[in-house]
Amino acid sequence: MKTFALSLALCLVAASAAQAKPPTCRTWQGMEVPYLGNPAVEGLGGATTDRKGRAIIALHPERLGQLPPLVADFWLIRECAQHAIHPTRLTEQSADCFAMKTMLKKRKLSTTEQMETLQGQLRALPQDALPRGPMTEARITALPACFEN
Repeated sequence: MKTFALSLALCLVAASAAQAKPPTCRTWQGMEVPYLGNPAVEGLGGATTDRKGRAIIALHPERLGQLPPLVADFWLIRECAQHAIHPTRLTEQSADCFAMKTMLKKRKLSTTEQMETLQGQLRALPQDALPRGPMTEARITALPACFEN
């Protein structure tokens, strides 16, 4: 129980540091996916499973808090996509578009200026800032096209 309370507290600290509450995440089968703060995870953390095989998103609260808020929101939702999209349909593009559409739906990204800010912040990140490889220029440039589908 202490581990759960500590994880929840760290998750809330990370969320407030990123100025956003992590969005609700569900697997493609409909199971809720918890966000668990863990300062021992490598890098930012990411979508994974716990010892019992349940989907979780482990995150490093301090490192998440160092990202610009729009990038932190994008990353959290993109990690959710790793569990939310059926494995046979999961690609970098589908995860990016899942994040963009969710950000629009949650009103975290509602203007062209916010889109351009997110793209600029993603371009400014160090190559190793996000897990699963860097956001390439092609991926960043393609983000607005997610709203056309």
